[in-house]
Amino acid sequence: TGRSLWRHRLGGKGGYHSSLLAGDDKVYIGNRGGSVLVIEAGEGYRQIATNQLERGVSATPAFAGQSLLIRTVSSLYRISGRGDRPDA
Repeated sequence: TGRSLWRHRLGGKGGYHSSLLAGDDKVYIGNRGGSVLVIEAGEGYRQIATNQLERGVSATPAFAGQSLLIRTVSSLYRISGRGDRPDA
């Protein structure tokens, strides 16, 4: 509809240079300081978690099956649920 659901200024070192990723009722945002914010996708702003990685995030996170992929300046992280193992 184009209607704004919420507006909030995000803090964090280095700024945000990647696009948002939405899925599983969450929004994922990575910044150049290495923080990945997890926000509830809903009518109001509600931050669920902040995860600190070693290096900055400048690429948009991506889903691959049931996994979340996050690329930093020096590493690629694969985050998945318990018991979810990568295919051989």
